[in-house]
Amino acid sequence: MNQLTISPNDFPAVEKCTYINAANVALMYRGASEAIVAWQEDVAENGSNNFDEAAEEAVFFGLHEAGARLFNASPADIAGGSSATDLLSSLAW
Repeated sequence: MNQLTISPNDFPAVEKCTYINAANVALMYRGASEAIVAWQEDVAENGSNNFDEAAEEAVFFGLHEAGARLFNASPADIAGGSSATDLLSSLAW
């Protein structure tokens, strides 16, 4: 399994404080923040032109692969969602 390398620069807030409350909202990884901003800017400028049906289907592929590497699992065993509550409640269906 590959080693995960994290730099203090990946979490900008560590320069200002020690944050140990992650029950609701945790510190965001800089790469995630940059990806979100880039996606929002693209949607603002292009609407859904760059986020078509194929892109929507593929949006979680990278997450599944990275999660599988992190947990030494198969990408098919990795789920992504907006919250643990949403994911767990979907198991009933």
